[in-house]
Amino acid sequence: MTNTPKPTISFEFFPAKTEEGLKKLKEDAKRLSAFDPTYMTVT
Repeated sequence: MTNTPKPTISFEFFPAKTEEGLKKLKEDAKRLSAFDPTYMTVT
Protein backbone atom coordinates (compact mmCIF):
# COMPACT_ATOMS: atom_id res chain seq x y z
CA MET A 1 0.00 0.00 0.00
CA THR A 2 1.31 3.44 -0.85
CA ASN A 3 0.66 6.90 0.55
CA THR A 4 -0.30 8.24 -2.86
CA PRO A 5 -3.17 10.71 -2.50
CA LYS A 6 -6.47 9.89 -4.17
CA PRO A 7 -6.83 11.80 -7.46
CA THR A 8 -9.45 14.52 -7.68
CA ILE A 9 -12.19 13.59 -10.12
CA SER A 10 -15.03 15.97 -10.93
CA PHE A 11 -17.86 16.21 -13.43
CA GLU A 12 -19.41 19.38 -14.83
CA PHE A 13 -22.90 19.46 -16.31
CA PHE A 14 -24.78 22.09 -18.27
CA PRO A 15 -28.21 22.98 -16.87
CA ALA A 16 -31.12 21.01 -18.27
CA LYS A 17 -33.50 23.00 -20.45
CA THR A 18 -36.41 20.55 -20.32
CA GLU A 19 -37.96 18.11 -17.87
CA GLU A 20 -36.62 15.25 -20.00
CA GLY A 21 -33.16 16.83 -19.90
CA LEU A 22 -33.35 17.11 -16.12
CA LYS A 23 -34.29 13.44 -15.88
CA LYS A 24 -31.30 12.49 -18.06
CA LEU A 25 -28.95 14.73 -16.05
CA LYS A 26 -30.01 13.02 -12.83
CA GLU A 27 -29.54 9.58 -14.41
CA ASP A 28 -26.10 10.52 -15.73
CA ALA A 29 -25.03 11.96 -12.37
CA LYS A 30 -26.15 8.78 -10.63
CA ARG A 31 -24.18 6.61 -13.10
CA LEU A 32 -21.07 8.78 -12.82
CA SER A 33 -21.19 8.69 -9.02
CA ALA A 34 -19.77 5.16 -9.34
CA PHE A 35 -16.41 6.85 -10.03
CA ASP A 36 -16.58 8.47 -6.56
CA PRO A 37 -15.95 12.03 -7.79
CA THR A 38 -14.77 14.68 -5.36
CA TYR A 39 -17.56 16.90 -6.64
CA MET A 40 -20.08 17.49 -9.42
CA THR A 41 -21.21 20.92 -10.62
CA VAL A 42 -23.90 22.40 -12.83
CA THR A 43 -22.74 25.54 -14.61
